[in-house]
Amino acid sequence: MVNISKEEVAKNVLPRIINRKANKEFLKSVPNRNFLDLSIVYYIPCGCGCFVITNELMQLLEINEAELYRWGNKNQKNDSAIFPLMQFMYGIQEDKKDEEKLDEPMYVLTNKNLWFDASMVLNKKMMEEISSKMDDDILMIPSSIHEWILVPLNSIETEEVDRAINFVNQTTVKGEEILSDHKYVYKRELKKIKIA
Repeated sequence: MVNISKEEVAKNVLPRIINRKANKEFLKSVPNRNFLDLSIVYYIPCGCGCFVITNELMQLLEINEAELYRWGNKNQKNDSAIFPLMQFMYGIQEDKKDEEKLDEPMYVLTNKNLWFDASMVLNKKMMEEISSKMDDDILMIPSSIHEWILVPLNSIETEEVDRAINFVNQTTVKGEEILSDHKYVYKRELKKIKIA
């Protein structure tokens, strides 16, 4: 068992989005919450790895899932990063989060550490800002548990996107890192993410 206090959990816990269907057994042992057809679990980074908050640890520290969710969202607020996709693929990680306008064709949304942060989409204010800077709804492509690819919705033909997601999942993404096999959309007017 990990030796950690409730206060340390509150200061360091982060949310992580995973594929609910592929993780049914795992989800029985950890506090979690549904997010669309995905699940949110909680972890604490440590060194070059992390440890997952389990039901056992949650009970031991007398905390609940709602607290983990609140603390996790608060802790990740300033950790987001958004990169133009082509630059990101070539190793250029110049964060465009503070730009006035986002006018590249595609962006990668992740965190500054570039791992476990598909959960950045839980930051409602940030999603609203990105959509405003793109001046459009956002097509959200689940790249992996680490990041999303964001595209202004009206700039892309969406019919083939699910097929492309499945191809990449089968050929490139490790099984345990697959987030989803279909696209999502952030609707600006509703300020909500929906399954597309």
